[in-house]
Amino acid sequence: MESMSDAGYADVAELATIGSTQHVALLVQLESLGDPRQCYRWYVRTSGEPREQECLGQQNTGDPSTLCDFILWGNVGLPG
Repeated sequence: MESMSDAGYADVAELATIGSTQHVALLVQLESLGDPRQCYRWYVRTSGEPREQECLGQQNTGDPSTLCDFILWGNVGLPG
């Protein structure tokens, strides 16, 4: 059976077939279930473009403040 992390990365790969546009920004925050647990955040580009990925370390993705931080990042932390 496919792990949740594998399924999450497959979903990101599917998003990358289209990628972000000048009108729509595709943003992802994904917690890996590997050891050690890590949380990654990135702006999804098309498959052929390099991925700008940020590693956040272990995060409590069930904490509302983690969601607030992601939303704030999405509003002010996007690439030019």
